[in-house]
Amino acid sequence: MPFAACASFLLILGVSNENFDISYLGAPGTFSAILSAVVSVKLFDKINRLNILKIKDSDNSFILNKMIISIFPIAIILILFALLSYIVFALSGGSLQNILADLLYKFFQLIGVHKLIQGIVYMLMIQSLWFFGVHGTYLLYQVNDVYLNDLLNLNIQAMSNGFVPHEIVNTVFLNSFVNIGGCGATLALVIIFLVINKKKENVHKISKFGFIPSLFNINEIITYGVPVIFNPIFCIPFLIAPVVNLVVSYFSTIIGFIPVITQNVNWACPIFVSGYLSTQSINGVILQIALIVIDILIYIPFVNLYNSKKELEELFTESDIENIKTLKEAEHDRIRLINSLSDMYYAVFELNLESEQCVKVKIKDEYDDFDVINDFFNYVEGFIKENIPQDEQKDLLELLNKKNFIRALIEHDGILEIEYQCNYKGSNIWNRAGYILSEIRDDKPYMVTVTIRNVSDIKVEQEAHNQALKDAYEMARNANNAKTDFLSSMSHDIRTPMNAIMGMTVIAKNNKDNVEKLEDCLDKIETSSNHLLDLINDVLDMSKIESGKVTLNEEPLDLDSIIDDVLNIILPTARDKHITVKLNKEINHAFVQGDVLRINQIFLNILSNSVKFTPKNGNIQIFIREITPEYKNYISYEFKFIDNGIGMSEEFKDKIFTPFARSEESIIKNVEGTGLGMSIVKNIVDMMNGEIYVKSKINKGSEFTVILHLKSQDDIKNKTVKEDKIENKNYDFKGKKIPSCRG
Repeated sequence: MPFAACASFLLILGVSNENFDISYLGAPGTFSAILSAVVSVKLFDKINRLNILKIKDSDNSFILNKMIISIFPIAIILILFALLSYIVFALSGGSLQNILADLLYKFFQLIGVHKLIQGIVYMLMIQSLWFFGVHGTYLLYQVNDVYLNDLLNLNIQAMSNGFVPHEIVNTVFLNSFVNIGGCGATLALVIIFLVINKKKENVHKISKFGFIPSLFNINEIITYGVPVIFNPIFCIPFLIAPVVNLVVSYFSTIIGFIPVITQNVNWACPIFVSGYLSTQSINGVILQIALIVIDILIYIPFVNLYNSKKELEELFTESDIENIKTLKEAEHDRIRLINSLSDMYYAVFELNLESEQCVKVKIKDEYDDFDVINDFFNYVEGFIKENIPQDEQKDLLELLNKKNFIRALIEHDGILEIEYQCNYKGSNIWNRAGYILSEIRDDKPYMVTVTIRNVSDIKVEQEAHNQALKDAYEMARNANNAKTDFLSSMSHDIRTPMNAIMGMTVIAKNNKDNVEKLEDCLDKIETSSNHLLDLINDVLDMSKIESGKVTLNEEPLDLDSIIDDVLNIILPTARDKHITVKLNKEINHAFVQGDVLRINQIFLNILSNSVKFTPKNGNIQIFIREITPEYKNYISYEFKFIDNGIGMSEEFKDKIFTPFARSEESIIKNVEGTGLGMSIVKNIVDMMNGEIYVKSKINKGSEFTVILHLKSQDDIKNKTVKEDKIENKNYDFKGKKIPSCRG
């Protein structure tokens, strides 16, 4: 619609004509803009109602269909305006805007024979437009800024040529002596509000704020703030005061009290200054004062009426009567409301508050227990006590007391909703009862529409959603707590190798000539540096995983080689602690595809923990076997890592995969670590679409089970098939003295 209105306006202006006046896009074109907007909107509505173009609606294209349907009436409107513009141009050589401007100009020329009548007609037109919120001066631009301004120029020209000017009614005359304080001569209204309405705080503040602008004929603050426009009380004085000013000023000029105006004074020139400048006489100021007094006398009765109405409105606001009147406006929609709600609810009733009789309007068969309840509020009380849980009865009984119920209806704008859980025919269900005030008699609530809806499914979804939010909150809280604990423990873990590095550096500097001592310091610095690097790498790995920056590289791999590499890393530590490591393997396919680095990381993190938390002379068992594949072209493996170490508590086992989580056991707290290793393992396994499980008991040991699905290498051409090179092995270091290995 805005497009059609704008396009119609441009067609009326004749923008395609060579002699198009661009000023019409400003104030001079206001009348044409409003005219084209009103006509195009009316035409659109009429054409649209014909339903000439019909498109079947669907959920996915409703808006698009509406847009397509709108194209047809808009096209017709533009064609009509284009034809009109063309016909007008063909007949007159100009645009419709030119014709409208000429008509207004000629109309006032025609009635210009009677100067006073001309002025009164113009005043009534412009004040009427202003009263309805339309900028009258812009709308009648052709009259005010062209015709009446031409009359002023005639006076100036006559004066300069030595002739007597005779055009009494002109632009400066109207601005200085008719619209005193702006349209409607509202300076008088401002003065009345400032003097009489001191107790009316709102209006008094607006008048104080708008007084100074009114002295410059700017009165929008008053007309829109009180408001004056669209206010039937002020309609008569708003129209009459300027007309009276016009008549008085006109005859004051006729009798010679003020001269015919020949001075071009700006419309925003302040009051009294404009009276003197336009007449070059003190009489102009005296006339303005007299006109303000007359305007005050005109406005006073209407201000008193306005004040009386305000006091009445304030009285209504203090009681419930105004609320009831507002609700009464919806009375005619009662039947429509009941019909529209019937299909949404399993039961709809009409409750007569006077007789307390509740009558069935519509109810589904499975709930059809009654047609009429004669004593509604007593029935509800019994229903609550019999079917509602004990802890919810008190609030419902208090609310559904008749007096409280009616008050709550009024306070909630005539619509009240209650949710409750009840036992209905042996089943617990959630109902939502709605009460809609549908009829008022003698300013009292009379009829209420009662609707009942089963919302059990909605409540289940809400509870599930709330539980999910609680779980998410709990996870976030645990993660946050874990990070706090991590920072606390890491401060020690990081300081320990840092202190070692710094201390060994100082010792090395002081023993440059002692080669053995220097090498020992460098070895310890290297050990501490590697440990510090491991800590940092764990933190960086976790950060990458959480930010989604880790990607899996799928490449051919040999599981035997990966297992061999991992064992080669952990066996020296196991040897130092005299831990037996047993490998049991039952696989037929060692060659598959996957991310070598990440699989290695999974195994190494788990086995490192096993070695770290298994005491001396302990046992670690590794079981590897193929299981039934879950995906086509994939081979599924189960890896079990079992130790008889210190184990974990049930509490810690549940949060072992939480980032930064570390056990509170004293023996574990003294072991260096970030608390990120198992969280990294869990995230990598999840990324590989695998599974990981943990079993553990304090002082009994732990069992980690990892299931991975790795893509077969059958589709790789020219593949060299090799036999498994690692067989079941037993590395028993118990009771053996292990020589120290350095470097």
